[in-house]
Amino acid sequence: MRIILCLALMLATPAHAETTAIDFLKQYEKASDDGKRWLVGYITGLVTGFGWTNTTLKVQGRTPLYCMSDEEAVDDEELLIMVRQAIKKDRQVGHAPFGMAVLASLSRRFPCKKKKKRGSKR
Repeated sequence: MRIILCLALMLATPAHAETTAIDFLKQYEKASDDGKRWLVGYITGLVTGFGWTNTTLKVQGRTPLYCMSDEEAVDDEELLIMVRQAIKKDRQVGHAPFGMAVLASLSRRFPCKKKKKRGSKR
């Protein structure tokens, strides 16, 4: 019986989707101080992952997801404001997963300049 239970637990996959941007913002507004700290930790993890991805893309000579200079920084509250503004401009952003809304907000705020191709006469 234990073997069946262990197998069932190991093979079971959770059936939930990432929360939408609108739902995340609602959760944040209602959260206790401890809850907000947990949600800010989640945001920090997302942004850190995007930073690692940007570093990898740069090393590979590819265009990063967004291009923030070393002098620029966005704190968690400012990032939440950016996501709220993105939702106001485009309601569909609010129905996207929160991580995608964060990435869209960062890439819109800090777009990367297109590299000129070699041999291009501009």
